[in-house]
Amino acid sequence: MRELERLIKGRKCHFELYYSSVMDFCMKLYLKAYNEDGSDLVIFNEQDSDLDYLISKCKVVFKNWLLENEGGY
Repeated sequence: MRELERLIKGRKCHFELYYSSVMDFCMKLYLKAYNEDGSDLVIFNEQDSDLDYLISKCKVVFKNWLLENEGGY
């Protein structure tokens, strides 16, 4: 989780994590007002019963997005 925090720090990212007994763990990572029309750019939005897996998957998706869109992380 600390590595994900380090990647997010200094960027205009918003991170939401919550637990629902109906939907398991839910995680969303997005950039607020990123698109030209002012809409948010959702980078990661998924749910899973395994929190560690969800955090790891979010890190991989976010790192790949940074590599493709910002030249690295």
